[in-house]
Amino acid sequence: MINRIFFISESIPAEEPEENVFYTVMADALTQGSLDNAYRSIANMPLPALGLALEIRGTLPDTAIRLTAAACFLPSYLRIDDQPVIVLTGDSPELLEHASGSLKAYLGLQGLEGCQIYRLLLPEAPDHKPRQSGPDTNPLFRSLQALANHYTTLFAGDRYYGNDLFFYSPSPEALQTAIQALHRIENKFRQDFPIQMTLILENQQLEKKLRVLQRKQASTEMELNHHRQYVEVLRSNHATKELQDYYTREYEILPLWFKRLGHLVKVLTGQRTFRSLFRDNVKKYKD
Repeated sequence: MINRIFFISESIPAEEPEENVFYTVMADALTQGSLDNAYRSIANMPLPALGLALEIRGTLPDTAIRLTAAACFLPSYLRIDDQPVIVLTGDSPELLEHASGSLKAYLGLQGLEGCQIYRLLLPEAPDHKPRQSGPDTNPLFRSLQALANHYTTLFAGDRYYGNDLFFYSPSPEALQTAIQALHRIENKFRQDFPIQMTLILENQQLEKKLRVLQRKQASTEMELNHHRQYVEVLRSNHATKELQDYYTREYEILPLWFKRLGHLVKVLTGQRTFRSLFRDNVKKYKD
């Protein structure tokens, strides 16, 4: 898919989704059993990665906040650009904003500053037309026809790329039907505007490479910052400097043959494994 599509459902297919298709499992934020079941679904399904979609019908309880935060640390949890994804659905923009703020504050205390939280407004009944979304909210489609009409409208204008769409799927079969319908719309656009489609796909690949480089840059800057702090400690009168000086004075100045003799003594006394003398990827010391 050339746009990001988030499917929300209580039952998720087990196969890996295609690019830009993401699965989230629905849970009632006010019902402990519903949250527990969603947590187990995420924990027990390493493929595909699953996000959590919370239905917000009131103030988010502390237990729901803690369980949601715990799910974000699961290896099988959905992450985009190394950030966990949480979807909030409801019919009150105020409740959604409050729940989002509570989750961000708690996740920040757990060391998760970067977290993508989407706020979705439920459709009006009974015609399933999406509410008018604001700058911080997105519509949640429950009708395949409404989703297809919206996607067709995007491709008829200048907003055919870089969108996030959200669709509630009652079953895996309905999910596959929705994917096929969206593919037909994209294929029609590809036939009518092949040059634009080629440019979109090339741009997607360049954006992906850019995000990888940005993550590498952030990691490198963090590592350099740690080295700067270490150098500053060594240049100061900090107690760490005394430990470094002691290590240098007592060990680094020893001749190489003496160090190797010490390693052999550890092997003979059973404190170190013999194989570790020749290979760095084996366990060095015995328990």
